[in-house]
Amino acid sequence: MMIGLGTNFWANSLFVLPKNEIIAEFEFATPTIIKLIPIYHYAFVMLIGLTIFITIIGMWDFISFWIDNRLYFIYIMSFLFIHFERDISTN
Repeated sequence: MMIGLGTNFWANSLFVLPKNEIIAEFEFATPTIIKLIPIYHYAFVMLIGLTIFITIIGMWDFISFWIDNRLYFIYIMSFLFIHFERDISTN
């Protein structure tokens, strides 16, 4: 459910001064392309992330040839240590 100035959810519960009415009406004056900028930004970031992910998966054999598997073990253990240390310190 979308609740905003364009819906009748608020009905007469909010009082808007006449001098501030232009702010309330600005929602309807904004072009749709401007309102969709966050969606375009999200799609662009998702595309970049997917490209990086597919590139890393495609180069996995090359990466695993140069990186020793023991490095992954050290990374996982350090992550778990930091994670559990944070949990213990907050409790």
